[in-house]
Amino acid sequence: MKSTEYKQLKKQIEEQYRQAIALAEKKRIDGLAAIDTVWKMFHVPRRKRIEETASQQKVESTMDSMGATSEPLPNVYGTLKAAVAKSLAFVPHEKFTCKNVMTVMEQTTGKTFNYSSVSNRLKRLSKEGVIEMVKQGHGKSPSEYRLKNSQVVNDIKK
Repeated sequence: MKSTEYKQLKKQIEEQYRQAIALAEKKRIDGLAAIDTVWKMFHVPRRKRIEETASQQKVESTMDSMGATSEPLPNVYGTLKAAVAKSLAFVPHEKFTCKNVMTVMEQTTGKTFNYSSVSNRLKRLSKEGVIEMVKQGHGKSPSEYRLKNSQVVNDIKK
């Protein structure tokens, strides 16, 4: 082995060592970044929540400083229950679906309601015996309901 070969092999081994160190360093940084991302996803609160709580605290502090009392939030379920009851009296068809009821509800109250909430309320009314389910819906076909009698409608209006 000559001195030039010796220097060349030594240089080649040093270069391989630097490349291996650079690759290991890159893997280490990527791994730490991935772990940090997962940690932040589960343990750092979201900005939206922080901003909401900060705005709520500001409103509460200004209300307290002005001497105003905070009003309780309206009962959304009670609103839904009353709106469904009112709309049953105005449903135009003998057989009706949840969509028909929602249309009447939007016309009478001016509010939009969640389809699944209205559907669940109709199912409860059918279990309670206020209305009867003519056809159980599956997939895209909706359930069909029918009022049991007109006396029930009068009771609902009250």
